[in-house]
Amino acid sequence: MLSKQSSILKVLIALAIVFVMSLGFSAHANNQHLIADLIIINATVHTMDPARPAAQALAIIGNRIVAVGTTDEIKNLAGLNTRVIDARGRLVLPGFNDAHVHFMSGGFQLSSVDLRDANTPQEFAERIRDFAAKIPKGRWITGGDWDHERWPEAKLPTKGLIDQ
Repeated sequence: MLSKQSSILKVLIALAIVFVMSLGFSAHANNQHLIADLIIINATVHTMDPARPAAQALAIIGNRIVAVGTTDEIKNLAGLNTRVIDARGRLVLPGFNDAHVHFMSGGFQLSSVDLRDANTPQEFAERIRDFAAKIPKGRWITGGDWDHERWPEAKLPTKGLIDQ
């Protein structure tokens, strides 16, 4: 019985030591020895930060920019698995991906004819005709998301084209 308690105590102490050590290492990594997942060097970086409006390089961990600076400063944050992109003087701007939907118009679009990737006026008219054949007579077809710039000559659709 005493042996079993002793073994459990040893395991608990070992787990406590591992836990405390992991806290120390993560704090240390966050403060001094960052290893970036990605660095971009030799760039013209516009930081949008009035205190430091420009930089030559930046470092990213996960999905966050964690450092900006000179190429030499940022190179120090590279590890063995860090992806390095040489921008060769090109412009880098901070940004974000705004993936959202306007529920009402997005919902209406889902119940309408999809014309976004129609490559020709003929394909545009055909999609409208096929859609109209599947809905009750007299129901309006709404929408309007098409890109006539995809079409030869980039002409806007006409009533004649739609009524074909």
